[in-house]
Parts: sequence; structure tokens; C-alpha cells
Amino acid sequence: MKPLKLLFEGATETVTGSCTLVKANDKNILIDCGLYEGNAVEHLNSRNFNFNPKDIDYILLTHAHIDHSGRIPYLVKKGFRGKVICTKPTKDLCDIMLPDSGYIQQKMKKWDMPIKKKNDIVLYDMEDAYKSLTFFEYVDYNKEIELEKDIKIKMINSGHMLGSAFIEMYISENGKETKIVFTGDIGNQNNNMLPNYEKLESADIVVIEATYGDRLHDETISVEEQIKQAIIDTVKQNGKLLIPAFAVGRTQEIVKYIKNIYESIDEEYKVPVYVDSPLAIKAFDKFMQNTEHLNEEIKRIYEVKEEFLSFKELKLVSELDESMYLSTKDESMIIIAASGMADFGRVKQHLMNNISDERNTIMFSGYVAEGTLGREIKKGKRNIKIGGEKYKQRAKIKTLQGMSGHVDMQGLIDFIRNFSKKPKQIYINHGNGEAKENLQKELSKVLCKEAEVIIPKRDIIYEIKNIFTTRIKPKFDLEEFYSQRLSAQEKILFSIYGEGIENYAHFQSNSEVPNDEQSKKKIGILNKLGYWAG
Repeated sequence: MKPLKLLFEGATETVTGSCTLVKANDKNILIDCGLYEGNAVEHLNSRNFNFNPKDIDYILLTHAHIDHSGRIPYLVKKGFRGKVICTKPTKDLCDIMLPDSGYIQQKMKKWDMPIKKKNDIVLYDMEDAYKSLTFFEYVDYNKEIELEKDIKIKMINSGHMLGSAFIEMYISENGKETKIVFTGDIGNQNNNMLPNYEKLESADIVVIEATYGDRLHDETISVEEQIKQAIIDTVKQNGKLLIPAFAVGRTQEIVKYIKNIYESIDEEYKVPVYVDSPLAIKAFDKFMQNTEHLNEEIKRIYEVKEEFLSFKELKLVSELDESMYLSTKDESMIIIAASGMADFGRVKQHLMNNISDERNTIMFSGYVAEGTLGREIKKGKRNIKIGGEKYKQRAKIKTLQGMSGHVDMQGLIDFIRNFSKKPKQIYINHGNGEAKENLQKELSKVLCKEAEVIIPKRDIIYEIKNIFTTRIKPKFDLEEFYSQRLSAQEKILFSIYGEGIENYAHFQSNSEVPNDEQSKKKIGILNKLGYWAG
């Protein structure tokens, strides 16, 4: 049999776009296939895969968030015909989230939004998304599943969102078994709706996230107290509290916190609470259908009263007309609207109409990627461009501290420390450069150099031999590059600047700068034309 190999297709340069290929026993298995999110990296979504989608046998999906699932319809569009395996709640959430993602892309095409980068294209539409859902199959938590004769998997609660899972993969070769753990996203402890993640006993290899690999969460003040204080301060000013939030998971958590707050806060502060997101409203139903996967407090409430997320001040906004009306209404209220990074969704209209009013408060509730509108607002710039127009930023800007779906640096270290049998290799992805480098340093200290701690690169195949890695740079093949990677425009360039493209592509693949001046000149021309090899 061929040796076990890993290829890190996504989330190597950034937090989003998770996608890892496992080549084992002549089978090709993807762990996640997510979208890149944020203006700075979204052009990577249309970058050609380092594999043929038709050759993929399985996708093992850790959870439903779009940065982990959002390119599955695109993969199907490109020829994938294997199985997508996940937990039941993850499948239930993908049933609503993937068509929503397709709908957003259809809207972008309809509006003919300006293409900021050459590779920005509409990846798929709603029809493609619905087609992709026919390939989904769900499995139970903690049940060992035989994918193939010598490949078994198990999904274990990771506490990140409803349905999220660590994936344990057992690969047998020549009578020896290798256990690989893919963490996906590791959930922060003491979530107000989810159980904590289940601790794992052992692994030979761990692929771990590093979203907060260089920082600690501020837990000096509770999330509930922060929200309560923001409500009081904003209502006193007769302002609006606008909370950009991810539609699935984060919105439901915030509603639960506000419900708790309204049980004890003075009546004068109980202003209307609007959830303005059709996707979030659909997600409420999915939470109701999967209460067995929520924490014990929710289960107890559900036994007594089914509507564990409802209270009289809560209003669910489906219609766009009502959303537009609320956006301009001069009355104190709380609006929770997607998206969490404020890059798209109804929250943008609310920002346009409310960011310039000093009575209002904008409270971010989660990770906000570089290159997004949310990040620009958080930077405190006085002038903010939204939808092509400039707005004065006068509203108060806050960030909920400690409200994260991810463990912090110490949590990542503790996750590895809890293993009774420590791994021999750890691969760090799903983080920015500083976060990954810091986590690499800290884990190396914890493991006392008994394990390799690796920050993988996208264009390198990691071959596992006796648990230690051989790094293989893919052999550069111009003919393959030409046939699979070049657009029609680039093929025209190839016919004009063929030698320059060959050198340029070779440079991108092997990080070797060509020495001859003529090639350098041609490469410069191609760069100006927006050419990119990968």
C-alpha cells in the first residue's frame, strides 16, 4: 500500500477556508471543504484545488460553519460524487446554510457587484447547493464507522457549535494502526447552550486549529454582564443596540443571554429584541429539533417548556420591509442581525442608518476577519464606507469579551496536555501566522521536543513514515498546470508570454526566483495583469 499522506489545501494562510486531504490506502478523504471569508482572501475560493474533485471518495465534515462547509457545493459542481459524512445536527444545519450561501452568491451576480479581484466568481447557486445535500449522510456521535476495510472513523463532540465534532481516524497499514485526530474548531468551555467538548485519550497525529493561538480570552467580566450593561447604557440614551452576529449558533446564544437578563432587569430596560435574519430564524427550528445535543440546563428547560429561546419581548423578523422599517425607526431597541463580520446580510442596512448616531451602540460578538467591514469598524475609523457610501462613525463600538466559539491559547495547550498518550506529530492550521507560530512554540515546550510540531504549507505533501514526516514538493508539470489551472485569458497570455509563465509558475511552485532579466521582465508584466499561478 502507498504511504499515508496529508495535503493541507486550505486554512494554511488564514483562519478560513478549511480543507485537508488525507490519502490513505488508495482512498482520498477530505476533512472539511470551506469558504474563504473576508475581502482579503475571498479570491482564493476560485483557486484551483490541488487535487481532482472527481477523485475524492469522502468528505468528513467537522461542523456546518461556512468556512468549513461552504465549498462543498463547488466541489460537487466540479465533479465530486462521493459521500459527505457528518453528525445529524450538522446535516440539519447544512440543509439551510448551504442554500443560503448559494442565494447570497446569486444576489451578488444579480446585482453585478464590482469584482475586486480577478478570481472573484460566483462559485455556485442555490440549485448547486441543494444538489450537494443529496450526498450527505449522518452518523451518531461516538460510534465507530468503517469507511473502508482498513479505515475507520469516529465523531466526538467538540463543543464548538450544534453538531460539531472532532474526527478520530484509524488507518491500518501492514498490521499497524495510526490514529489521527482532526480537531476542526475546539469549542470554548461553559457555553450557555452547548455541552463542553469531550476529552480525547490519545492520538498519533493531531491536526489542530490555532484561531486564538497567541492570546487569552478576557474572563474578568461575564458575557451576560457585558450585554446587560450595554443594554442599560444604550437604553438610557434612547439608542439602539445593534449586534452583528453569525446567524447559526451565535445568534441563539445571544438570545439566550438576553432572555436570562430580562428575567431580572428593571422593566424600563426591557426594550423590544429583534432577530433580523431569515437564516437565524430557520436555525431556531433546527435547535428545537436537536435538543438532545444541547447542555443539561437547556434540556431541563425544554422538559418543562418547549420554547426555551422565546420571551415576550423577542420578535423574529422575516420580511425585508419590516427590517427596513426597523432600520430607520427612532426608538430604543435591540437588533441582532447577520452577518457577524458585517460584510453582508441585513446588518449592513442597519449600520448605514445607525452608525452615525452617537446614541447607538454596535457590539461585535465574535471573530471578525481582516478585510471585512466589521474589522474596519472595530479599528475605530471616523469615516466608514458601506455600500459605496461614506458614513461618519459616531456610535459606540464594543466587543463582547470572552464570548468565543473557540478555546484560547491556554485552552489549546490544555487540549493536548489532556491526552494520556501524547501525539508524535501535531500540525497547526486555521490561524494567522503569529497565532500558529506562538502555538508551535508553546506546544513544543509542553511536549519537551518529544513530538514534531509542524506549521504546514499549502503546496507541500506530507508523507507519514513511522509517524515522522517526509516533505515532498510537488513536481512541477507545465502541461498539467496549463490544462488545469489557466483561465481563457491566461491561456492567451501563455501563447504570448509562454516562457515567462513557465518561469513564473515554477517560481510560485518552488519559491525559486528566476535569474534572467528577460523572465523577470515578463513576470513583472504578468503581475501587473493580475496573474496568479495558484
